[in-house]
Amino acid sequence: MKNIYTFLMSAVALVSFAACSEGLNEITVNGNETSTEVTLFAEFENDTRMTLNDNIPEWEAGDVIYINGAEFIAQTAGRAVLFKGSVTEDMIGQAYTAYFGTMDGKVAAEQTAVAGHMSKETPATAEIAAFESGMTISFKNAAALLQFTPSFSGDVLFEIINGETITLKGCEAGKTYYAAVTPATWDG
Repeated sequence: MKNIYTFLMSAVALVSFAACSEGLNEITVNGNETSTEVTLFAEFENDTRMTLNDNIPEWEAGDVIYINGAEFIAQTAGRAVLFKGSVTEDMIGQAYTAYFGTMDGKVAAEQTAVAGHMSKETPATAEIAAFESGMTISFKNAAALLQFTPSFSGDVLFEIINGETITLKGCEAGKTYYAAVTPATWDG
């Protein structure tokens, strides 16, 4: 009896595995929505992100971009790299905005100091006319940069004229930093 039970459990597991392996790229969510694995390429336009101080902007493996709330993760490092993520069927062919740095393209209230460079929390955006798998997305800055050199080490708090408050964490005295702020025009 024990051998028959073991055999039946093995058969059930095998049937379950076969059913799952048939559509590896599709996942059913809540019983009716289907999610599809999508790949795309992303790059930075000139004068974006790490181009400060003559650096060439590059993605790092594990960088995340957001398109309509869906996460896409960089598979490698480089200038234009492959990102993978899952989307619902209704997203394909639709116009969307893509974000890097934050999920919604807004300036983060807390940013990490990187001497001589922009923080990863500096938002970048890209407009997408019709989202398709395999497409290339080109990002540009969605924030203004405030350059400064602190005379002390520690966190720096900025109170911007439009009421925004930004904290740049981990600054060192005498080094140059950039804080991302929401673009604004000043009456002067």
